[in-house]
Amino acid sequence: MNEDVKWHVCVPGPSGWRRVEVKQRLELGSSPGCDLRIARPGIALRHLRLQIVGQRLEVFDLAGNGLTTLAGKPLTARPTGVQSGDILRLGQLPILVLRSHGGWLSVGGLGSSAPSMVRVMQDLALAAATSWPVLITGESGVGKELAARAVHDLSARREGPWLAVNCGTLCGDMVAAELFGAQRGAYTGATENRKGAFERAHGGTLFLDEIGELPTEAQAMLLRVLEVGEIQVLGGGVRHVDVRVVCATHRDLAALVRAQKFRLDLLHRLDVAQVRLPALRDRPEDIATLFGHFLGDAKLPPGAAPLLQAQPWPGNVRQLRNVANRLQLRGYFQQPRLDDLRAVLTDGQVAEPHLRLLQGGRADRRAQRRRAVADLVADETQVCAAWRKSGLPRGTFFRYLKEVRMAATA
Repeated sequence: MNEDVKWHVCVPGPSGWRRVEVKQRLELGSSPGCDLRIARPGIALRHLRLQIVGQRLEVFDLAGNGLTTLAGKPLTARPTGVQSGDILRLGQLPILVLRSHGGWLSVGGLGSSAPSMVRVMQDLALAAATSWPVLITGESGVGKELAARAVHDLSARREGPWLAVNCGTLCGDMVAAELFGAQRGAYTGATENRKGAFERAHGGTLFLDEIGELPTEAQAMLLRVLEVGEIQVLGGGVRHVDVRVVCATHRDLAALVRAQKFRLDLLHRLDVAQVRLPALRDRPEDIATLFGHFLGDAKLPPGAAPLLQAQPWPGNVRQLRNVANRLQLRGYFQQPRLDDLRAVLTDGQVAEPHLRLLQGGRADRRAQRRRAVADLVADETQVCAAWRKSGLPRGTFFRYLKEVRMAATA
């Protein structure tokens, strides 16, 4: 076995999750002779064995009572392979399996060595083991779609379809047709029957990205399908669908509810299991590792880690990847120097003051942001380019832009 690859099990307890490494073989049970003792009702003396075979981790049910399950299916005494992020249930007790490589823990496409992200992985795995809707929040670029895909890949629906829909692109009369489908002749241009996103995702997972951007009039359309699994096909009848809904947003949905821009009853249906991804600047131990991964064969120059960690990264992991790509595009494919990296950071907007992190009181910060937005729009030929450079959420940027234009015409 590769010495860098390790397997761990995480067991919940009164003081939080306890993580234990599987060293070739690990037995769990209520007996004091087990490698990991779990003194809880329903746990047999020798309940479960985990064993490393090559780089795989296999699990054996020693209790033989049919109460130990993986993805809802009872385990047997025969070996069953598990993957990182799987939840084994010993009755009601969840046991989380995690794989690490060189200290880098991974679940699906998500990876990290930061304690805050390990907690996120635990939350994602627990949410995936249910059939509930999941709401994933966090700033733009932190990896919300990767987290949503991990929920699907770790769930009992992993063999079913995965479908992603960007709610920011849904508008007007086409929302119902896009989500629920339409019969031929239901509207002008409907020349054939059309399946909506919910029908195409039947038996699997539907990912509604940027749910906070969904038009208010379209939000009511989701209430019934989330409550009872029924959709109303445009120009057709009512159909039943079996879909797990995962949503993501960088917006504060509670604030949108207070502003009457998001329905409270929809929020209550979506916000069952919520997972918040931390910003990249809040897990600095991951920055150099991720940047090195994006560079590929090239190596980080000495002193690069502190320089990278000193940046605010308003675009988070997406921006970090873009900087690595920019470094490669400049021709530094072999061994980039620290000056090369510094030049790329300076040419980009990473080193500029982060508009989210300005100092001073609330009024001062608003005035600073308004001036910064005005300067960015004046410098850029396209408003979208100015928005991306600002590092602000789209709605926040355009709110300040509206204030700037109203002040200019006053």
